Parts: sequence; structure tokens; C-alpha cells
Amino acid sequence: MRAQEAAGDPNVAARATAVLNLVEAIDPSGAVRRLARGDLVFVGETLRTGPKGRAQLRFTDRGVMTLRPATALAIDDYQFDPATPSLNRQALSLDQGGFRAATGAVAQTNRSGYRVESPLGVVGVRGTNYEAVLTPSNTLLLGAYEGTIDVTSSTGAVAVLGEGADFNFARIDSDGSVEYLLEPLRNSRAPQALMTIKKKRRLKTKRRRKRGAKTARTRPKRVIPKKATLRLMKALKRATLKRAIPKKATLRLMKALLRTARLKQRGVQ
Repeated sequence: MRAQEAAGDPNVAARATAVLNLVEAIDPSGAVRRLARGDLVFVGETLRTGPKGRAQLRFTDRGVMTLRPATALAIDDYQFDPATPSLNRQALSLDQGGFRAATGAVAQTNRSGYRVESPLGVVGVRGTNYEAVLTPSNTLLLGAYEGTIDVTSSTGAVAVLGEGADFNFARIDSDGSVEYLLEPLRNSRAPQALMTIKKKRRLKTKRRRKRGAKTARTRPKRVIPKKATLRLMKALKRATLKRAIPKKATLRLMKALLRTARLKQRGVQ
């Protein structure tokens, strides 16, 4: 289905623009389908990523969301129509894992219509780029990178993060308490902000090339001791000066000597 057709279907919420490893969509009846790049995601479906699975979604309002491994995210409600901005809405439920999102037109035109529910709190936004992660230790980590987000914990405590607030990061504990953070928890089990899948692949390729170049630089060039090689070469030069060995023959012998050293280094006798 093309973009124009998808925009005309009110049940279509997003399209998977990138998929890595296992990513599944589960409809309300329990039917499971494996997502591939270009597949549509519908209202009412729950997205589930495997232990190494990642997915990037582009919603019809041009918002982008990247799902982390071992994530379960439900699209409870979604509506976007540029003609009726006051009716636009997006309701998501995060049961495990996490995501990073750059909100689209829904959050810009109807802030009260955008929310993300989790077992530890409800997140609202004011047009932003943010991240939410449920950790294995049953805490909710939040970070606002652009714009502002507000979160209401299960006990009613409210935290505002991002532009105009005192902090950009916070943690909601299982008891509903809010702890503000000066920076992301780099040493926690929740990794830092997600990068796009394409960028990760580029970084992997770059690291692989760098490792290969480093190995080539550090590889020993000779197995024959350096002093012994120099002594042999000096002896050949002396023999050439005395005309005991023709000059061309000396060069051939030197090349053969270097070839032998390289072959021994490679393990070829």
C-alpha cells in the first residue's frame, strides 16, 4: 500500500521504516505477524521486539519512534486528520522495554491528546524529542532532549523535564517517587539514547575497518631477527663490491631473503 492509500485508511497508524531482527505485531484477536520494512502498523496492535530486535516507525503525522530490544508497546488509540486538528490523538501503552520518539503533528496541534501510559506513570508532551525506558529493576527512566515532557507517577507526583524546567532527566521508582537526574544513567542497564538502525550499522562497519587497519599495522613484518638480516645484507654488499657476485645476482638474493622472511611470518616454510 502506498503512502496515499495509507493516509486514507483511518486504521493505519504508522509504517515500519526500518526493522532489525525479530519484531512482531499482535492484533486485538491475538494473531501474530512478523514485521518487515515497509509494513503498515494499525491501531489496536501491540508491537513486540525480540532480545535483539529493533524497529523504527514513522506515524502518519510524521512523528518518528525507535523501539528498543525486548519492548512491548501497544497503540491503543490513534487519529490524525490535518482538517480537524482538535480531534487528533495518540494513546500508547508501554509495558516493557523502551523507545525514543520525535513527536509529530498530533502533539503539536493537540497536546492534551498525546499520552504514553506505563505501569509507573503517564507521559505527556509539548512537542518534543524524548526517551522513556522501563528498566528490569522496575523503574521508569525519562529524558527530554528537545522540547518539554511531563510525567505523572502512580502516586500523583508530577515531574516536568526539558526546556524551561530545571532538569532534563528523571527516574520514577516503583513506589511512585520521582528522582531528578543531572545526566542519563550511563552505568545502568538502560542504555543511552537510541541511534537509528542505519547509523548503528555505519558505526559497526567503521569499527570493523578500524580493527582491521590496526591489526595490519601491529602485525610483525619479520620472523628472522633484524640484526641477522642486516648482517646478511652487508655481506652481500661486500661480495658485490669485490665483484665476487654480480650486482643483479645480489639484488635477486636480497629480494629472496625478504620473501623468505615474509613467508616464515605467514607460517609458510
